[in-house]
Order: sequence, then structure tokens, then C-alpha cells
Amino acid sequence: MFASCMACKHDVSPYCSGVNGCISGQAAAAARSSAAAAAASVAASADGRSASVPSNPAAGEENGNRGEKDRLRSLVHKFTAEALKGVDCTLVDPQTGAKMQAVYRIDSEVRWLCFTAKESSLPLASLQLPWITRLAAYVELPSQDQEELLGCLGPSEAARCVEVSSVGSAGKGQELQRAILVMQDMPDAERFLTCIEVLRLYAAMDAPV
Repeated sequence: MFASCMACKHDVSPYCSGVNGCISGQAAAAARSSAAAAAASVAASADGRSASVPSNPAAGEENGNRGEKDRLRSLVHKFTAEALKGVDCTLVDPQTGAKMQAVYRIDSEVRWLCFTAKESSLPLASLQLPWITRLAAYVELPSQDQEELLGCLGPSEAARCVEVSSVGSAGKGQELQRAILVMQDMPDAERFLTCIEVLRLYAAMDAPV
């Protein structure tokens, strides 16, 4: 199963630095890193759990960490199950401000994140999870990109945007694949960023689901 083999050995890359617009800078980076670290140790904590009451503070802290890992595992499992079927989303073209109703899906091998038009099913973007080069909330984008989104969406919608981009596998010369989503709210943006980061790490292991 997905959770039982999610024991990532990779470090969090520099671009992964935050989960929503309510936290910033080093706090955002710490939050994303903490989520990835929890995912990395899910498999290690999956076996040998005890229902006993902790007898010291250290044991209590360990149980608290287990609870966080369980929460993250449940979050990622639910996200993955939904993404395998397809999730409605809104994409935006930052140059024109045009918004499009779309659907994103993850393939059964957890290697690709694909976006298609909702009505026509035409492909819009296909990103390889192991080769994601940017996974960012609005507040983490370069100032030029922020201004571009502000100009075409306004502050409320722009603040709920997330960007995910990938250049494809090394040596294949694939063009940049990029998608900017307007999320429903800030918790939705946080959930998307956290789960995609965990799945990116998982896909980078090149292990079967």
C-alpha cells in the first residue's frame, strides 16, 4: 500500500518553502519541511504501535509525533484517492487573466500530475512529479509573477493561487510544463501544496505503489 512504503530518503529542495499565504519566510519553509519529514517516517511508525499511556514526557512527545504522521498519512491518502478519479479545479493564464475550468489527475503509478479541460478533456499540462521544479503559494512567487497575478485577478483570488511546474526528466529536453491554480480557499491551497510535495518525494523514490 502507498502508506506502508512511503519512506522517502530525499531532502526537501530549496523551492519548497511554504504552504499558504498566512505563514511566510522561514516559518513557511519549516512547515513544509515538517510535513515532508513526517511523510518520510510514516513507514517506520506504521508497525509496533502501542496503546499504552506514556509514562514520561518524551514518550508523550513521541505519541504526539505519531498522531501527526497518522494525520498526514490520512490527508495524503484521501488526496491521492480523489486525484486518481479526477478533481475539478480552476486554472488561470497569468498573461491574459483568462480562467478555465479544468480537472487534475494523478496516474495510478503516482508519476504524473495531468491537467485537462473539463468540457473538452483536451490536455492542458502534464507534469512529472519527480521533476517538479516549482511548487509554491502566491506569497512564495517572484514579485514579478505576483504583480502579474494581481493585475489579472485582484488581491483576493491572487492570494489563493498556487503554481506547480516541471521541466520533465533530465536529458529529454522537454519544455516547461506549468499550471497556476486558483484554489477555493487557503486551507485548500495548503492541502494541495503539502500533498503534492509528499507525492513528489514518493515519486522520486522510483518505487512501485
